Amino acid sequence: MISTNIELFLLRPVFILLFILILPYYLAVYLDSYLHLPNFFTYPSNLIGLAIATLGIFLDVYTVREFLKAKGTPMPWKPPKGLITTGPFQYTRNPIYFSWAVMIAGVAIFTNLLALFIIIPVFMAAVHFGVVVWEERKLEKTYGKSYLEYKKKVPIWIPKIW
Repeated sequence: MISTNIELFLLRPVFILLFILILPYYLAVYLDSYLHLPNFFTYPSNLIGLAIATLGIFLDVYTVREFLKAKGTPMPWKPPKGLITTGPFQYTRNPIYFSWAVMIAGVAIFTNLLALFIIIPVFMAAVHFGVVVWEERKLEKTYGKSYLEYKKKVPIWIPKIW
C-alpha cells in the first residue's frame, strides 16, 4: 500500500492539477471558442480570479489538515477515526468538493474562460451523484444518529457562514 505522505502530498495534488484544473481548463478553451463567449474579465479585474483560486487551494489544504488531525485522510481507504465536524466541516459537509468549485471559478475569472462557469455545475453534479451520495450513505451507516444530527445542522454544499 502507498504511504499516506505520498498519497497526500504527491498523488492528490497531481489529481487536483490534472482533473480539477487542467482538464476543465482545456474543455473550457474548446467551449469558449465554439460558443464565441465574450471577454468579460480583463486585466486588472481578472486578478481577483487568482485570489479566488488561491482561496480554494487554502480551503482544500485546511480541510486535509482536519482529516490528519482526526488520524485519517480524505481517501476512502484511510478514513478518519471519527466524524469530523470541526474546521470547514462546521460550515459545509463537503468542503473539499466546494474548494474545487472555488478553484475552478477562480481559474475561470483569471483566464477569462466563461465556459468554466458552465462546467462547474456539471462537474459538481457529477461529484454529487457519483461520490457524495455514496459517501453520505456510508457516513449514515457508520455514524448513525450523530451524522443525521450533523446533516440537519450543516448544509451539503453552500457553506453556512452566518
